[in-house]
Amino acid sequence: IRPSSDQVTVDRTAFTVSPNASEQFTITLSPTREGTLTGSVEVVTNEKNWSLPISSILIEGGLPPAIALPTEQVDYGTIEVGRSLSRTIEIRNEGLGPLTVTDVQSDLTSLTVSDQAFTLGPGESRTITVTVQPSGEGAFTGTVTVLSDDPDKASVAVDITGAGQAIPADTRTDFDGSGSVDFVDFLG
Repeated sequence: IRPSSDQVTVDRTAFTVSPNASEQFTITLSPTREGTLTGSVEVVTNEKNWSLPISSILIEGGLPPAIALPTEQVDYGTIEVGRSLSRTIEIRNEGLGPLTVTDVQSDLTSLTVSDQAFTLGPGESRTITVTVQPSGEGAFTGTVTVLSDDPDKASVAVDITGAGQAIPADTRTDFDGSGSVDFVDFLG
């Protein structure tokens, strides 16, 4: 038993039928794209060969997307307070239909993302840039949550970790004594 299309599968490819008996097999249509599905299932026996035609079946939308984030955690290491550091997160659509990312959110107030809403076709991916600028010293943890129209996973998250560190000005270069090395010190 041989299907003529990769969008058609059978649960059994060979079996023996005893005299005065019958056997069954199941044909499953698994469309992977929109359009017209046609083909046949060929049955080859020791008596004769025959074909089961699959008439033109119109496949319209409704093919589900499937969001995937290859990264589960992003570690920013140590960032100097007042400075920022950017990392990237890849978002993939491993489904058969278009994936709409409706929002990218975070519980960290010191975090910004480059893209918050977009659409990915089947098999496409997008890399977004996530920038953190710690407002004070100490460790920070949080999540970046990606919201989408994936029917199985409406939201997925990436853990964010790192630490802010204040680096005091070198008193030898802080000519005005302000606690930071800036343009006024350069002029000095």
